[in-house]
Amino acid sequence: MTAHQQLETLLQPFLDKGLELWMEGEALRFKAPKELMNKELMTVLKANKENIIQWLVRDSEVKPELVDEYPLAYTQSAIWMLYKFAPNSPAYNTTFACTLAAGIDEAAVRQAFHALLVRHPVLRSTFCDTDAGPRQQVWSHVPMP
Repeated sequence: MTAHQQLETLLQPFLDKGLELWMEGEALRFKAPKELMNKELMTVLKANKENIIQWLVRDSEVKPELVDEYPLAYTQSAIWMLYKFAPNSPAYNTTFACTLAAGIDEAAVRQAFHALLVRHPVLRSTFCDTDAGPRQQVWSHVPMP
């Protein structure tokens, strides 16, 4: 068993109970339900921090995998058809610009955006043409910029 497999085996019970691990720049971040936040979890994370970082970095370099594929809903099909006729049209783009006050925590914004991506598969979805017609494809993850 490789070191990464051992690490996955060690972490899997925590991951199954809701532990989330991610990188913010060079820093390891995690979130877990209150009942999971205990001395055992903290000991495992501290003792394996470098290996967890390597594991997360390696996984972030992995291309997203197709998780599921669905036919488009009626309204999605209509918008897809309009897009195919005029791909450069901004008709369905909504833009918004604002100035944020100084002191915005960029890491917190990235964390919130990551949580949205994890929770809502539609934000990890793309449309494509297939032999079976237009389809919505849901991806395992989306690389964070």
